[in-house]
Amino acid sequence: METIMMDGFDAAIFDMDGVVTDTASLHAAVWKEVFNQFLEGRGFKPFTMADYRRYVDGRERYSGVRSFLLSRGIVLEEGTPDDDPGFDTVCGLGNRKNLLFMERISQRGVEPFGDTIEFIARLKAMGAGVALISASRNASQVLDSAGVTGLFDVIVDGMDLETKGIPGKPAPDIFLEATWELGVEPARAIVVEDAISGIRAGRRGGFGMIIAVAREGREEDGEVVREVLLREGADLVVTDLSGVKLVKKLSSALQQIDEIIRDAAGKTLLVFLDYDGTLTPIVERPEDARLSEEMRKRVTMLAAKCVVSIISGRDLSEIQKMVGIKGVYYAGSHGFHLLTPEGVVWEKREAERLLPLLDRAEERLHRKLSSIEGVLVERKKYSIAVHYRRADEKMIPRVKREVELAREDGLRISYAKKVFELQPDIDWNKGRVVEMIMNEFNTEKDLFPIYIGDDLTDEDAFRAVKGVGCAILVGERDETLADYRLDQADLGAFLEALMRCC
Repeated sequence: METIMMDGFDAAIFDMDGVVTDTASLHAAVWKEVFNQFLEGRGFKPFTMADYRRYVDGRERYSGVRSFLLSRGIVLEEGTPDDDPGFDTVCGLGNRKNLLFMERISQRGVEPFGDTIEFIARLKAMGAGVALISASRNASQVLDSAGVTGLFDVIVDGMDLETKGIPGKPAPDIFLEATWELGVEPARAIVVEDAISGIRAGRRGGFGMIIAVAREGREEDGEVVREVLLREGADLVVTDLSGVKLVKKLSSALQQIDEIIRDAAGKTLLVFLDYDGTLTPIVERPEDARLSEEMRKRVTMLAAKCVVSIISGRDLSEIQKMVGIKGVYYAGSHGFHLLTPEGVVWEKREAERLLPLLDRAEERLHRKLSSIEGVLVERKKYSIAVHYRRADEKMIPRVKREVELAREDGLRISYAKKVFELQPDIDWNKGRVVEMIMNEFNTEKDLFPIYIGDDLTDEDAFRAVKGVGCAILVGERDETLADYRLDQADLGAFLEALMRCC
């Protein structure tokens, strides 16, 4: 379940084809027919869905023609919008596509996507403005056929592009026009798109969030669609909008325990727990973070009923000793080191070659920071944590600077609660180890992972479980991927209540 905090947004702007109406596939099919007829006898390879996504999707009709022809090294006379449908000019090709498209619409009609209609209803219930944009000059006919024209406060379509001289996507102007008519700032508006050109436009326009809708069965040159859309600038990628939760403020996981249990019903429950600040309160010195016997008892009882994993930035041996519970997974050093319930030890071998860099950084940090009162340099096998909770606030910029100077190529800096940390700069974190553990339980029965953590380093793990389970933030934070929140003092009661669904 994806969650959007609506406190930061006043409106949402929807692309039409493929997001609101089920017309994207029809557009693609008609373009394919027109371009392949045009290319016959020219010795060029046929028009593909990859061509559609890259050069045509989301663009104004004639812009799409020019973009695709340019990709094939073809220059065609522009012509005029009054050109007869044909193959001699850019406008003629565009007009032929439009003629065929409208014929198919009149024959088949148009269906809206139910998940989008429901999502719009939820937005409106929260008082958000809703706009629709489309590069199509036929948008009004398509919306009328789908019966959804009245849903939108503002509509900006291809006719507006022409009459107002608004550039089409990937320029952001069509979205900016919608925000102007809605009376909201782009930074407080959400863009909902399915086209790469639209995602690029949203990013260029400075919009507060970009949701990419990648309907089932979509491919991009053989690549995973989600990765392509994220790379192009999407903040969130979903297969439909029904799984996107809209909230004004994070609800208490304890108060919403019945909802969580309903979501988990009939699924394999996996519970992931951070240690410092989650299982134990935040303390001044790391060595004082002791697990209470009451919390140990509750985690032990939970582990007897479902899969439990302890995910920590501490060294593996240290976190195992401090928790002291059998039959659970232990992940140390933010997931670089793992111990299974069966006693199998796993390490991220790619990080081992970077240990000499950590050795040099450790020596430098001890030398440079030892004179600063309240700073603790803590070496772990795969990281170095520089704690400054007890240091004078005036000294923190110096501490940060020394950490930056100690970082060599091959290392990265992560920022946690009153901690700077140097780690191997490879694609591995708490989220990756959570995914690895989840993959161990790929059975016919669906999984329901719950990750509970308090730190910025837990956000990677929140991302890993979103959409299939839920993420719970311990404490407060303005920006988070979490679905719910908990006070640290309420964690024990939550774990006890959670046992009802095991």
